[in-house]
Amino acid sequence: MEWLSILPKSVPYQYNQNLEKVLTETGFVLAPLPATLLPTTREDWEHRIDHALEHGDGEALGVYTDAGTWMAEKVLASRMAPPALLRNAVEHRPPAVQTQAGLPRKDVPIDIRRDLLSPLARLARWAAIAAGSSATETLDRIAAGVHGGVVTQQEADYLSAAWRAGIALRLERWAEHLDGNGTTLDQLTQVQRALFGACCRDVSLVMQSIAAHHRV
Repeated sequence: MEWLSILPKSVPYQYNQNLEKVLTETGFVLAPLPATLLPTTREDWEHRIDHALEHGDGEALGVYTDAGTWMAEKVLASRMAPPALLRNAVEHRPPAVQTQAGLPRKDVPIDIRRDLLSPLARLARWAAIAAGSSATETLDRIAAGVHGGVVTQQEADYLSAAWRAGIALRLERWAEHLDGNGTTLDQLTQVQRALFGACCRDVSLVMQSIAAHHRV
């Protein structure tokens, strides 16, 4: 979770150690924000968004899109945003299966969120912005992409099914008291391995098709 704070012009940024203590004691793991996401005034935030648009920074534009409100509206209003968001999604497509002696390697580290859900969410974000939608939920963004004509119904069906399956896999691992997302294929059941592999392939193929269509 990234918390984007807007400061009044008259208030300088100061790190809040009391808030850090409360969050840490609650169980949150805090990570330092990059300089481009540190609290600042609205005027500076607008300059940051303009800079990201001018330089095609899809990673930063994704954060601003997910922030909602006027930040998302500023991204949505720019024609430069969709190509940058699509390039960012394609750059994070699910990794190819690694094989040994013609068979999938089961000792390869995998991460359900990183390898499946995050790439899919990035593509859904692009679909919504390209379709002119301010939707925030992944499945709603996919549906907006269909409505806006940037995603076919068949592609949307593959993406929606993969999203639901990925969420189900994460919940299954949570129910089994397996912390975090990182694991290896041999730590999944045969059904889970097959489902994870099929979903990654479907998302990757949809990305490949969309990228070719938009010449990315």
